[in-house]
Amino acid sequence: MLSPVKNGPRPLVLWSDMAGHAERKQRALARVHRTFERPAVYLPHTAGQPVVVNIRLHEKPTIESKQEDDWSNAAAYSEMADRIVFDAAEVQSIRLKSYTFYKAPGRELQVFISGPSEPMREGYIRVEVTPLSASEIQSLLDTLDLSASIWETLGL
Repeated sequence: MLSPVKNGPRPLVLWSDMAGHAERKQRALARVHRTFERPAVYLPHTAGQPVVVNIRLHEKPTIESKQEDDWSNAAAYSEMADRIVFDAAEVQSIRLKSYTFYKAPGRELQVFISGPSEPMREGYIRVEVTPLSASEIQSLLDTLDLSASIWETLGL
């Protein structure tokens, strides 16, 4: 049995006010990122310098803004938005309409074009992306110089 609190109620301590909370959260996110990271190549634009990065592919549930009074069928409004999470130590910022090349073992090459990004938080940059179709990927690859050794990361 718990003993009654002496000298009145204890003060409320918020989780975010605890000493070292931000550092612990950043270490936990780093552990998650290292666990699920995959090598990829980031290209800021077609004439830019490619950079090898470690990314996390992520999907975020979103709901289009609707002017509805009845949300009983809210699941019908939700969609999954593709996102990529970058380590801010590897890239300082992600340009709008830049390219990220990713190839899973035994699968076809995937290329994502970046959309809006969230501000850097806890050492990571989260970017909404749109996958390119196979024909768009091929036309993009035709315009790039793939002779650099950096493209060997993807097996190209």
